[in-house]
Amino acid sequence: MQSPEERRAHQRAYYSAHKKEIAVRHKAYGQSHRKEQNAYSKIYHATHRKEHAAYAAAHRENAALHSRIYYATHREKCAARAKVYNVAHQEELAIQVRLHKYGLSKVAFETLIENQGGGCAICRRIDWNGKGPHVDHNHITGRVRGILCFQCNAALGLLDDNILNAEHLVEYLSHSEYGASIKKENP
Repeated sequence: MQSPEERRAHQRAYYSAHKKEIAVRHKAYGQSHRKEQNAYSKIYHATHRKEHAAYAAAHRENAALHSRIYYATHREKCAARAKVYNVAHQEELAIQVRLHKYGLSKVAFETLIENQGGGCAICRRIDWNGKGPHVDHNHITGRVRGILCFQCNAALGLLDDNILNAEHLVEYLSHSEYGASIKKENP
């Protein structure tokens, strides 16, 4: 009969000699039993939440170091995976960014658009000029003012959120040849 140490040494030797075969078997098993493993994992994590939190807190620096090393050695792979994920989850990511950056939930965002008539607060276009809706906010206070299309948001940014600049722009357009012709067409 083998001692526990001898048994472990034998198992290590077997594993190192058959590493690739074992990895293939594990992967095949994981793919064919994914639902059961996910269900078990959810139950296990729910019942061991405190232990996981304590372990994560104690090993945070180690995990961060491991992540940095992995990313440094697999940069292209990580970037490709992130690109695929970002394309597949574009809407969810936009919701997270709006919530984190502006404190704007999905419901609040949709309510703002609805209150604006379903389109840009300035030009009133509903198609958003093909670039999607942008949150306009006061850069000093951080307060959300409305939802704009890309072009209106960029124009407002180029005016430095300055009312005087906007008034000068209106004055220029109304006195220019082009602005006068538009005024005559649209009474």
